[in-house]
Amino acid sequence: MSDTDKSLDALSPEERAKLKELMEKDAKTERHLGGVWKWLVAALGAIMVLIYFYGAGFKALSTQYHLGVYVLITFALVFLLYPAGSRRMAISLSILTGFLISILINSFFVFESPYALYQQVMMFKETAGYDGLGVAMQKSLVCWAGYSY
Repeated sequence: MSDTDKSLDALSPEERAKLKELMEKDAKTERHLGGVWKWLVAALGAIMVLIYFYGAGFKALSTQYHLGVYVLITFALVFLLYPAGSRRMAISLSILTGFLISILINSFFVFESPYALYQQVMMFKETAGYDGLGVAMQKSLVCWAGYSY
């Protein structure tokens, strides 16, 4: 008998019930992937391991690079493996994500780059802070749509 089995035998019936309930709850929250997503998660995990092996065995990586890669891959894996929550929350996040992606793509058509859009938004924020929301909206309409008052 393994050590794990021995420690489970030592639990009281109430503790076993709590443990079973906790394990069932955890099993429900994890997403079971298949197809392309399963391979993508496996590839991200393998990439993370290879980067660690490279950093430990061949050449030490700079702290910023090491932490950046770690956080990026970890966040991607968390978002792929654990759902956003309720169906309503998932739909809301999908709509928000679609909206933000459409802003990014359209910023290339309206502005020279996404940075130019960022500058315009910051100018709007600054104008609204100093002169009020009405003046900021008026200046934005003049700039973006070519209207003048």
